[in-house]
Amino acid sequence: MTDSRKTLLLVGASLRSELRWASRHLYAALVLTPIVVGMTYATASRFAGVIEEWHPSTLTVSIMAVSLAVCLVALSLSRASAEIYHIRRPESSLDALPISASSHLHAALLIRLVRAAATGVMILAAAIILDRIDLKKIALLVPFVLLLALAQLLAALNWIHWNHRGEKRAALFAIVCVALASTNAGMLMAAFARGEVRLWLIAASAVLIILFYLLLGFLHARWRASDLEYARRLKLAGRWNIVSLAIFQKRLGVVAASQLARDLQLTLRAFSSAVYVIVGLALLTTALLATALVDRWLPVGEVTAWLDATWLPSVMAVKIACVIVTASLVSLVPVLIAYELPLLWVERAIGTTGLDIWKAKLWYARLVSLPAAPLVWTAAMLTAQLPLNYSLPLLLECVWLWWMVSSMSGAFAFEMPTRTGLSIVLMATIGLGAGVIASMLWPVGLMVYGMTMHSLTERGRARTRYYLITEEE
Repeated sequence: MTDSRKTLLLVGASLRSELRWASRHLYAALVLTPIVVGMTYATASRFAGVIEEWHPSTLTVSIMAVSLAVCLVALSLSRASAEIYHIRRPESSLDALPISASSHLHAALLIRLVRAAATGVMILAAAIILDRIDLKKIALLVPFVLLLALAQLLAALNWIHWNHRGEKRAALFAIVCVALASTNAGMLMAAFARGEVRLWLIAASAVLIILFYLLLGFLHARWRASDLEYARRLKLAGRWNIVSLAIFQKRLGVVAASQLARDLQLTLRAFSSAVYVIVGLALLTTALLATALVDRWLPVGEVTAWLDATWLPSVMAVKIACVIVTASLVSLVPVLIAYELPLLWVERAIGTTGLDIWKAKLWYARLVSLPAAPLVWTAAMLTAQLPLNYSLPLLLECVWLWWMVSSMSGAFAFEMPTRTGLSIVLMATIGLGAGVIASMLWPVGLMVYGMTMHSLTERGRARTRYYLITEEE
């Protein structure tokens, strides 16, 4: 059997596995997905008119595009490594068959290209929403998708090898290569956003694609066999525990407290590359807020009374930034649930109730986003652009917004446990919507929280109990 035939068999096995999964989640695919996509499109189209009035410089667009490309590479580390080494996937049984390393690589590359193409489709959809589509610009998306897929696989391969061997020279070389690929992919994205088709950029991208493909094939053939067993043990290795169970036991009970301590321990160990990306987004949002305040991007408002300071543009920006940072950190909850789902049978075997699991995830959402309020408030106050006499009320408002957004978002932890992307969008939509309303007028936020949190709690408990029993959404 030829290598190409074996590659197709590997891809077919992955496709059948995905189809089996999709057949068990028709409600999410046929009902929830159109709803979430429709809400996202409606929201994006409403903001399109505002974005059209913003004309950033070429340097700003390039920096934003390169940063986005780096985030896409970092976010895919866990999934791309699972595709290369078949970590916790049914395809792991195929490693016992006489299949060459190149067949495994080409299968992983095809799967990664499909996922990278989805990113290209999203960028194209954004261009359509903004009415900036040009058929000539689509040619820039092809090398962007290829470079993004190669950079993601190259980063994942070196990530596992670095954890296994700790070779500094190989790691440094990999960082340079991935940075070069991400920078070129970001420049392609920036050129697409500006509507500039540069032939030299496409030619340079073609050369990099060939070089990185050859490099990936060489490193994969050299490292995969020796790193395979380590990659499978990586997520099972025990490490030093630094989260105490006794801190949460009195409040939540033994079972829920042990789960919460485990979840926080996994987060501190960076169980997924999404931890780095989400923390980076939170820090980036905080830095953007500080920059906006220092450079006076916001209009200057007048305060006629002490409480009127809550509606100052600078104060509103701080509160909305707190909401965004909180919602970003809470998005770790669906990622953690997807990571733990394959071992959910252990919870069922020891008699864990749905209430315990839901309570642990709700408090995880609150605790993992706890730094949002002090981080944003401290960064804003250090700029010296806010009224000093309103600093304490602003801190209290930020704490209230953190509690509201994290609680309402965390209540939906098990709404779509197997649909990580849709769950993140759903939780972010609810958290941002409620947070923005409370930012504008906090008494209304109190009313929304008081009227909805009880029903959200009951629904969250019921959804968790139903999934724990049936493993269906």
